[in-house]
Formats: sequence, C-alpha cells, structure tokens
Amino acid sequence: KYVFEASGYTIEQMEKLTPDVVAKLRKAMENGECEFMGTCYAHSEMANNPYIDDYHSLNFSMETYEKCLGQRPLSAWNPECTWMQYVPKAFRDAGFKNLLLDFDSYVISTRPEHREVELNEDRLALYGMNKKLIEIAPDDKALHFPFKDIVPGLNGFCRSDRLVGGGVGYFVEDTNFLEKLVESMKHFSKPDKGGLVVYADDAEYVGTTAWYHLKYKSDYSKLFKHNPNCEQKLVNLVNALLELGGELTSFNDICTTLPFNEEKFYVEDRAAWHRAWADAWENTPSAKEMRPIIDHIRSLIQKAEKIAKTDEEKKSIRQAWFHLICGENSDGRWPPPPLEVCEYNYNYCKEHLKKAEEVIAWVKESAV
Repeated sequence: KYVFEASGYTIEQMEKLTPDVVAKLRKAMENGECEFMGTCYAHSEMANNPYIDDYHSLNFSMETYEKCLGQRPLSAWNPECTWMQYVPKAFRDAGFKNLLLDFDSYVISTRPEHREVELNEDRLALYGMNKKLIEIAPDDKALHFPFKDIVPGLNGFCRSDRLVGGGVGYFVEDTNFLEKLVESMKHFSKPDKGGLVVYADDAEYVGTTAWYHLKYKSDYSKLFKHNPNCEQKLVNLVNALLELGGELTSFNDICTTLPFNEEKFYVEDRAAWHRAWADAWENTPSAKEMRPIIDHIRSLIQKAEKIAKTDEEKKSIRQAWFHLICGENSDGRWPPPPLEVCEYNYNYCKEHLKKAEEVIAWVKESAV
C-alpha cells in the first residue's frame, strides 16, 4: 500500500494531459492499493490566508477529485505544514477526516527542552534545519500514534524531519539518505508499536528534478528535467523498507486502526515544517506585491455575496473565488531573494488575480 498526494490543479492537468496515468491511479485506488491524499486546489500556504480562502481552495479540490477520480479523499496534506488554529477547521469543514501533521513543530510548541534548542528565531529564514535536534525516545508516542480530534471530527498523524528530511536530495542527487533512513527506521521501529511516515515529500521529485535546482541553486536550466535514476531509487527504497519487516499501510489506516495518542495536539500560530515560519513565504517581494490585491479582491467578493441577486452574479462570485485561490499559489512568491521566483508561477498568480478582478467588476459598478 502507498499514499499519493496531489493538488486539485495537478489532478485536473493529469486528466487533461495524461489520462492513462489517471486511469492507473483510479485502478490502484479501487483495488485498495493506493490511498489518495488531497490538499488545497493550487498549493497555497494556508496560514497566510484567512479561513474562508482556505475552505474554498479545499472545496474546489474536493469537487475536482470527485470529478476526476470518482471519490473524495479522507486524508489531507497541509502544504509546508504552515499552521494557524483555523487551518484544521478548514480541512474538516471541507470534508476531510485525517490530516498530516508536523512532529517537529509540535515538540517545539509543547516541550520546553525542545523549544530551547530547536526553535528557529529568524522568522524570515528559508528554513531552520541547521538547528540542532534533541534526541527523542524511540517509542515517542507523538511520532508513532495518531492524535484524536485536532479539532472535533478531524484526526491526524505526524511526519518528522528526523525521519524523512533529505528525501528530495535522495531522488535528485546521490546522497546517503537511504542508508540514514534505514538506520532511523531501525532506531524508531518497535514490533507492533505504532506507525511511522517514511517518506513525505513532493511526488514530482520521483522522476524529475522538479524545482530543486531553482530553489536551492538558482539554476533555471534544470527545471523539471527527467531524472532516469529515480525509478530504481524508488524500488530500492521500498525494498529496504520491506526488508526491515513490518507492513506498508495507508494514512487512513494509521489514523483509524491504531490507538490514539492521549496527548492534545497543539502547534503555535505561524509555525511551518523544517523549523521555518509562514512569515518566510509571506514576506518575499512578490508576496508583498500581491497581498493588497488579494485582500482587495476578497473584500469585493464578500460585498458581492451580500448583494448578488441574479444567477449570473452568483456564478461570477464562484468564479472570482476560484481565481482568487489560484492567485494565492505559494510558488508564485517563493523562494525569496537572492533566489528567483519562477516566472511561470509568478505569471500564473498574476493572471488569476486579474481574472478575479474582471469577473467581480460588476460590484464596483453596482455600488456606483
């Protein structure tokens, strides 16, 4: 069993451009081999948007999954694990039952000894992975068992850099990640003692270079180049896990069959994975440029919702929400200088924000 996660936009493009792949995905889902994990429609940092934007983004995704895959997923991925207390509510209200959580944000937020050493005080840093990690007990329950009712009706399970950090590097470059992962699995695995997330990173790295060379080396020339070694690396990873014993399972199975952790899950506002902060994504030049536009469009939509009368006006509100949440795509404002934002992503956001303003322009006219 395995879990495959993709945004609503990605699945829509896959159905349009590679319907044979979507057919394979649907078959694997129907056979119970693959659990599909959902997320927001256009990959936005949810902590940097209000609840209502997040809800609409997740809802557009759910509609897309039902249309393209024939079902709505139970489990969800929170992009970069950025956190506000309303983020899990948006997932629950959109229909999700389970949410992937960040163990490292959790211990920094709730355990003083971890906070003292692991807290990244630079809120604008790309990440805080240079900070030392305190050793944790191999049977730490927060790493092995699901949390019940993060908010009522939504359960969750943690991933951690202590296990999966470096996974992208393993597929893109020659690293010793696999060896380190196997050693970590041996260290943290106990027979019949809970579960572990063993790989949790962007699927596009399992086959291409994706954004790696742009985001880490500011090199546009290697964007999404085919990486021929990835297939064998994936096989090697799976074989190494199988040799350790245990059982590969789904995220939903983990969240519904294991005993719940008796602790209450809490992460402080603005936290993100890799010991970073949501502020890093929100304070790049393009993010600062787009934020006033986004806020203005949202205010127009909310005015429209109060005065809309005709079916055409109500339809335009839905279109405006769709374009707005697409304009909130996080890669249109990431990474920060001196690295460069990909021109395609930047233009994707700007074009959608322009369309949102156009379809809701009647609000200004009616106010006059």
